[in-house]
Amino acid sequence: LFHDGMSIIPDHFAQAASLQMVDRLSNAVRSLMGRRVKDHYGEDPIQRGCILFQEFLPDNPFDTRITVIGNRAFGFRRLNRPGDFRASGSGKIDWDPKKIEMKAVSLAFKVAQQLGTQVIALDIMRKAGDLVVTEISYYYEAWAVYECPGHWHITDSDGDFHWIDGQMRPDDAIFEDFVNSLASEKQSTLDV
Repeated sequence: LFHDGMSIIPDHFAQAASLQMVDRLSNAVRSLMGRRVKDHYGEDPIQRGCILFQEFLPDNPFDTRITVIGNRAFGFRRLNRPGDFRASGSGKIDWDPKKIEMKAVSLAFKVAQQLGTQVIALDIMRKAGDLVVTEISYYYEAWAVYECPGHWHITDSDGDFHWIDGQMRPDDAIFEDFVNSLASEKQSTLDV
């Protein structure tokens, strides 16, 4: 990353998975040796000269993933891997809504509102007793959101929300919001 850089977007459609792995390993070795990596991904951006440090937050046996879609928040806890501090990717998910802190749901709604996003996924942990957002992403696993037994629905501008039982596919929530936005646009045009 501090020499010629690396492409971040592989061409998944042009190569078989085994060839992609060989190609990635080859580029990793070339990069470690300080040699130019092969850039055969066309116009994909090359990443150069960047580094990311993330603060380690000890004593967190899980993180809380809250996915906000419109005025809904879906939440679950991701438990750490055995003998490891990482929760993301562990596959150990607890969908019990009673174990989700309402302050985490409130924080997620507040961040989504401040950023003006339609869809956002937030990882929330504790730092010295306070809830903090450790990661913000546009990406989430739809199946994991669908497994939530319900969601919180924000009801007014004061930030009050309530629980709604029942699973909901995230793509259905996005589609519902899209249709509602079209209907409200049409209504505002008729009102003029």
